[in-house]
Amino acid sequence: MIDSKLSQITRVLRGEWHGDDCHVKGACIDTRALQKGQLFFALSGTQRDGHEFVAQAAEAGASAAVVERYLEDVDLPQCVVSDARLALGHLAAWWRAQLNETRFVALTGSNGKTTVKEMLKQILSAVGSTCATQGNFNNDLGLPLTLLRVGREHQFAVLEMGASQFGEIEYLTQVAKPDVALVNNAGPAHLDGFKDISGVARGKGEIYNGLGEKGIAIINADDIHADYWRSLCADKTVVSFGLENSADVQGQWSSQTKTLNLQVGGDKLDSGSVLIKLPLSGRHNARNAVAAAAVALAAGVDLDAVEKGLSKVRPVAGRMVPMTARGGFYLIDDTYNANPASLMAGIDVALDMQRPVWLALGDLAELGDNSETVHAQLGEQVQQRGVQRLFTLGEQSKNAAERFGEGAAAFDSPEALAQQIETLATRDVVLLVKGSRSSRMERVVRLLSEES
Repeated sequence: MIDSKLSQITRVLRGEWHGDDCHVKGACIDTRALQKGQLFFALSGTQRDGHEFVAQAAEAGASAAVVERYLEDVDLPQCVVSDARLALGHLAAWWRAQLNETRFVALTGSNGKTTVKEMLKQILSAVGSTCATQGNFNNDLGLPLTLLRVGREHQFAVLEMGASQFGEIEYLTQVAKPDVALVNNAGPAHLDGFKDISGVARGKGEIYNGLGEKGIAIINADDIHADYWRSLCADKTVVSFGLENSADVQGQWSSQTKTLNLQVGGDKLDSGSVLIKLPLSGRHNARNAVAAAAVALAAGVDLDAVEKGLSKVRPVAGRMVPMTARGGFYLIDDTYNANPASLMAGIDVALDMQRPVWLALGDLAELGDNSETVHAQLGEQVQQRGVQRLFTLGEQSKNAAERFGEGAAAFDSPEALAQQIETLATRDVVLLVKGSRSSRMERVVRLLSEES
């Protein structure tokens, strides 16, 4: 993690230094998580002003604080800047520039970011010390904090980047300056900001702008936007991956045996092949694994490390986690987040089990002005896909229930929804529970899995 003097940090931030010089190790924006010796950033938010917590940070053992106004009544060294939020990013960019021996890989996409991140963490950790984004720390606060966690002892850093509008990935990638960058895919997500899928592809493609001369762009050959992303990387080394289309890193997936046959060719990576027993279900996760393999190989690891890492991957909480419900039926918890593409991918996994598939669906957020229409279309699509019963929770998902027709029901509370499922479900049923983070569909999972 960042290890420096406050005087040096003040010079980097071009701030105004008050108090004694001191040693800083680590950074924090939340006093509840602050550790002794860390630098506290007093951020001004819509709900609370971080300056209200500087005294608390001092009591918790902060070495110093970055503030937007000097607090005379707080006995703590302070660096005064005009914008603490931007200062956090500026400091992270400076610290990243000091870490020339660390390989930085960055990824974004509409689906699978967190899964690919965890896969990469497993692969790279098999080779050397690896620091990776924790949870959903993938925005203009989370990414700088992740960079400030990276230390000189780390051989690799895995950085997840998220965005809901143009320019956000651009900022993150310019701060991180990755050595390897990936857009996993582009789909109908965050349409409030991006307007349409082409806009999503543009916004996600900003990640490649942070690559240097020797940077490597990883491109999904199966995505319809692959040629567009290649056009952004005309002056960069490009490594492609895919399951369907020809690629430098090619995968063949068997859903019956859960094995991934990985073939590496072309002139950019060392050729070879490996057969991997993947602990995760679904073709979408096989593609995630091929993406992770391509990034890892571009970062300099070999196929043995790829096989070793991917064989140890486990489901991320709320991401296609299988369990047996209290009523004895099979439940798949995929409540971490949702968009139309990830919903269909989850349904395909459930259908592969060759059992009756039911869907508990919460609202899908950030679909823009067409949200009602998209939800209605999803109701029709999931029925055509093979879902036998649909249970919805939320105003928008009611449109899906209406379009689904017979076999669908809309509910106003998770309790009522869960009770109806328990009443109707037999032991051979597979229930997929899905919804955007704001829908809090994990409440349904909890109600169906907890002992009474």
